[in-house]
Amino acid sequence: MSAKSIVEQVRARARRVTAKEIAQLYPHYPKPSQVKTFYAAMGKAIAAWQSVESSLYEVYRACTRAAIPGAEAAAFFSVAAFRAKLTLTSAAVNFIAHDQIALLNEWKALSNRAAHKADRRNEIAHGAVWTMFQEKRKDRKIYIGPSMFDPREAMKRKPGQDTEPLTLKRVRDYEKDFRVLGRRLSHFAHRIPRPSTQPPQSA
Repeated sequence: MSAKSIVEQVRARARRVTAKEIAQLYPHYPKPSQVKTFYAAMGKAIAAWQSVESSLYEVYRACTRAAIPGAEAAAFFSVAAFRAKLTLTSAAVNFIAHDQIALLNEWKALSNRAAHKADRRNEIAHGAVWTMFQEKRKDRKIYIGPSMFDPREAMKRKPGQDTEPLTLKRVRDYEKDFRVLGRRLSHFAHRIPRPSTQPPQSA
């Protein structure tokens, strides 16, 4: 047996012992399968958000239709913050559809929804995963909440009030919301009228 195989067996044995010891010391600690499921849901939610950013570019591209799409895309994705991308896209939509009230109203509702969902995405990406040792409620054994070093949420709460956690169900719901938002943005992009290529009429 190679030295590598021996090391792998020792490590696997250590992991089994550790999990067993944790179960004995903390009977309410979440099972490894629950932890794995939670982290998988987090990954799926973040992956779903990628479709939102890509679809937002579709809207921007439909408005500008640059002669060199690669340069346009490079400029768009060089903007790191999503809200800045959204502001950039909104300016383009407002210009191209300035006289189409229904389309502008639809975009206003859609962009507001995107801004709201961006806050939810940030809760997932920038929050802290809390794994509880003595929590009996299954949905509260592992969840996303504010960082222990961030006092802002604690300042908002009343004495004795618990933090509203991002449980597995809520993370999965956000994943679905992100996918729906991505599809709606993509659909909106296909409804943006092409810029007129006709020269302006002289008076």
